[in-house]
Amino acid sequence: MVIVVLLGILICVAWVIWFIVTKIKRIVRTSKSKKNISEMTKYLSMMEYFKMEKVQFSIGNELIADQCLAIDDRNKLICILKINNNLIKEKVYKYEVLQSCEIVENGKNVIKEICLIVIFKVTSNSAYKFNFMPYSDEGISYRKYIEVTKKWQDILSIIMKRNQEERLKAISKH
Repeated sequence: MVIVVLLGILICVAWVIWFIVTKIKRIVRTSKSKKNISEMTKYLSMMEYFKMEKVQFSIGNELIADQCLAIDDRNKLICILKINNNLIKEKVYKYEVLQSCEIVENGKNVIKEICLIVIFKVTSNSAYKFNFMPYSDEGISYRKYIEVTKKWQDILSIIMKRNQEERLKAISKH
């Protein structure tokens, strides 16, 4: 009887420790994500040649926002920022080098991953993977997750369609 009671207490203590550690990890991830988002937003606002009109932040392997995809429709530019060890790496592409975008679903984890793969017609750093997973206090909103990813696929598809139309107009003028 004593062993059963001790085992019950041990299981309760283990569960409480697991619960506290999980909460601390979530708080740390949220804090780090907010800091990264703030830094990337500040960086985008200070760029002289890029005027952000739309932006979406992406999470990395640690479930921390560490990358963003931004659009400057006026100047026809796409900017990708990646933050690593508090350093921001910037890559800006003209609309015309956008080659494709595709939604990819991966169910290998317990949390199903839905990513947007964006490919540019350049020789280096041509492919990017964006995971727009939204979090709330209750966890992950799958409906919102799919909506945001689809919205960005639609935006990039419109850009590619405009590029195609402009190429056809240029060809028909000659």
